[in-house]
Amino acid sequence: MPKSSKPRKQYTPKPKAARIIKKYPECKICGNETRLANQSELANFKAHDPSMNMEFLFIPTCECWEKHDDWMIL
Repeated sequence: MPKSSKPRKQYTPKPKAARIIKKYPECKICGNETRLANQSELANFKAHDPSMNMEFLFIPTCECWEKHDDWMIL
């Protein structure tokens, strides 16, 4: 029996979709997650500190930042 004149297709695996992990920094002391500041909180912070040029700000949900300088884990 004659073979087909068309070559066989090569198997190419499909690329896996990249998982997007939305993880915020955590408190090193108690382990609570931080949250993103909303627009009004960010505007207040920029009014008090004009050198602030970031478009986002992480705000802690605990009070550990008052006692410790290095409280956040990125």
